[in-house]
Amino acid sequence: MVTITIDCLLPIDLINFAGNYIENTVQLAWSTSPETNALYFNIEHSTDGLNYSIIGTVSASSTTINASDYLFVDDAPQAGDNYYRLQQVDENGDTYYSNVIVVYCQGEDNYYDMTAVYVNGYNNLIIPGIFITNDIVKLHIYDITGRLIYSDNIHVGSGQNYLVADLSSINYNAVVVCMVVTNNTVYATKVYLD
Repeated sequence: MVTITIDCLLPIDLINFAGNYIENTVQLAWSTSPETNALYFNIEHSTDGLNYSIIGTVSASSTTINASDYLFVDDAPQAGDNYYRLQQVDENGDTYYSNVIVVYCQGEDNYYDMTAVYVNGYNNLIIPGIFITNDIVKLHIYDITGRLIYSDNIHVGSGQNYLVADLSSINYNAVVVCMVVTNNTVYATKVYLD
């Protein structure tokens, strides 16, 4: 019986690899120690966990026994699950892959211009908004004492929309608080009904 032992020094030892969703970006950070003949890292991205494309490259420290920290920012993550992996390339052209990490991205929020809310001549309260996707939003109107005087679930499409609340059945001359609730975000403003 013959036993062959081959000691193989990998170009890097990946200490950690993590991603965080911050302000509509994904910040990827990883640390290595040591590095031997490491040339660069390709950052690969996928939305299905199967098909990856390179979204950036970061130069490696080459050869060091000290810990090296790296950072890459994905400025265009997709809403939903985003899969990331590192492809490390050494000076010989050999490649090695990291484990895959998954970062959930909420996507951009809907936008409401609460400063542009107005009542038209037909007793309709109009709230302009830009919606990223088709959605159902909740519109609540409270009187100054906090009593709910109007509530509705409104279907909106992606793009520019106007939420319309028919206030003709409300005989009110007062300040009210108008609240729009979507994706666990609340937008509110005061409106004078006359």
